[in-house]
Amino acid sequence: MSVARLSVLFVIALIIFAVFLTPVSIIASLLTPPKGVAYQQLQGTLWQGKASALQVNNIVLNNVTWTLSVPSLLVGNADLDVKFGNARNADEISGKGNIRLGMSSIQANDLIVRVPAETVKPMLPVPVGRVGGRVILEVDAYSSSTEFVQNPTTPVCSELTGTLVWTKSEVVFNNPIRMGAISADLSCSDNILVARFNGDNELGLEGDANIASANQFNFDGFVKPQPHLPAEVHQGIAMFAKLDPQGRYPIKL
Repeated sequence: MSVARLSVLFVIALIIFAVFLTPVSIIASLLTPPKGVAYQQLQGTLWQGKASALQVNNIVLNNVTWTLSVPSLLVGNADLDVKFGNARNADEISGKGNIRLGMSSIQANDLIVRVPAETVKPMLPVPVGRVGGRVILEVDAYSSSTEFVQNPTTPVCSELTGTLVWTKSEVVFNNPIRMGAISADLSCSDNILVARFNGDNELGLEGDANIASANQFNFDGFVKPQPHLPAEVHQGIAMFAKLDPQGRYPIKL
């Protein structure tokens, strides 16, 4: 092998090792974070590291760790195993899973995210009082186009299987009202995210929530609260809907 070729291979190897060993804090200092993104106390390398906190707009994740698969980069993907938060702290966002970022797609597998219900409340389509409990998202498989991140009119999914559960659900009217667990099965139909509630909950919530894009949402279903729930619940629902012959309150959003 010629000296020139050996020199080129040496330089390439040197660059690769330098990138592998360079602290992620140094790499981050050379880059400008996207708008609305901030971080604290980066440790480790680009391939395996930790941030004490990561903020995206108003969402804060604590103790974020990641491992980046090097072989995935050879085929144009970034395959990340991530973990964040403390699962035992119900007041903190936590989770873990695998995320794959490609040139034109985003995928998630074996992903679980736990969020305090109060954090989710601003995203609800109707105003409610203080809420308690925790919303747990479990995703077996998910994929979408990368355009969804940049364009709010882009479909939110091309594949999805998973569940969404509001555990120890609680709504405060005059007093805290506990409603147990409220769950939905998640799927993707014709690029529309579907959350299907089966009615097997204290609130009697049954129907489909459809999310076509980040700014297009609808719900078609019913609410039939259990008789033992306080009068405030029945009265509050009656403000938005009228009883049908089956004793249910039709809800269309």
